[in-house]
Amino acid sequence: MKIALVNDKYIHHEGGGAQESVRILAESLAARGHQVSVWTTTYRPDQRTTSELHSQVRVTFLPVANVYWPHGPRPESLKPLWHAIDSHNPIMARRVGQLLDEEKPDILHTNILAGFSPAIWAEAAHRNIPVVHTVRDYYLMCPKGTRFKNGAKCDSPCPSCHIYSLPKKRATRHLDAVVSISRHLSNDHPVSSPIQEVIHNSYRAEGKLPLRNYENGLKIGYLGRLCETKGIELLIDAVRQTDSAHLYIAGKGGTGYLEKLRQRAPSRTTFLGSVSPQSLFEKIDVLAVPSLWHEPFGRVAIEAMAWGIPVIASQRGGLPEIIRPGKNGWLFEPNEKDGLPQLLRTITPEACRSMSEACLDRARAFLPEVIADQYERLYERVLLRRQSQAI
Repeated sequence: MKIALVNDKYIHHEGGGAQESVRILAESLAARGHQVSVWTTTYRPDQRTTSELHSQVRVTFLPVANVYWPHGPRPESLKPLWHAIDSHNPIMARRVGQLLDEEKPDILHTNILAGFSPAIWAEAAHRNIPVVHTVRDYYLMCPKGTRFKNGAKCDSPCPSCHIYSLPKKRATRHLDAVVSISRHLSNDHPVSSPIQEVIHNSYRAEGKLPLRNYENGLKIGYLGRLCETKGIELLIDAVRQTDSAHLYIAGKGGTGYLEKLRQRAPSRTTFLGSVSPQSLFEKIDVLAVPSLWHEPFGRVAIEAMAWGIPVIASQRGGLPEIIRPGKNGWLFEPNEKDGLPQLLRTITPEACRSMSEACLDRARAFLPEVIADQYERLYERVLLRRQSQAI
């Protein structure tokens, strides 16, 4: 099967769970004998398209036809114009159309579309190429993809989001199948399509952790971007209210925000910067995912469990679908003032150690081969449906 995957970032870009999930899927499918391409964005002043081969996957980098590249400097004054163009970008649609003509994939599988725009779906439809779209964030409803504004989650679309989303919603008529990475996202971000499924993200722990020291108080970890939506300030304040818990923070953020966190954090805090998951997990008893926004899935929770680490997570987005309270972690409500501090005071290193096997067992449901199986079956279902319609 010839499969073309589209995602805004890939390989050379610093990215998060979506980029890594697309990479794992692409390489898993290629290892099964499928002919896999990935089309992604880049910023090149000379506006040239380039291609590279990575792990049997042909990766094509397309220059973005907009007022700036979304993963570089973003002038505040140009953001409204950028989002307006990105709602329906005919130039990017033509560039993708050229790739469709050259590679003639059996399936076009789109993911994060910032920089491409949903206009590329029509190009596939015009060529009778089925389109599968995986919803990984709130892009079709919110230009920022977060539904989070002024320190709080949005309960309904604001007027500007409604306007920007209109062309995107119209474009969904070209979709053959829609995948959501969590049941929460499927319910909260509905997209009409003949086939709708929930397929989670995948992760495999590459290595083995050394035996950990469970003495000297609870060791709590945080892994991810350092920003307001992730609830890192809530976690720091909660750790301060414990007697001996030590907090390890792994991730990067803006210089000003990072300094603010350093000043706010208790002395029992270690800032590790950008490190591998294993470098953090070998130090901690439990991972905290204190998100304030509705995480579409919460892949970092699966990362921790794949290493045998239980997770403390907020009851936001897709996180409750991963956590089995009392078995592989704990849930708390961020809006409850004393919820997280009280929870931290009840968790012991011994309790975390006792959950290790349950964590590993839970993580097996998200192994790359399991997720690749689900996508293979979906692609076959889409192609069979198209064939039946042609008869």
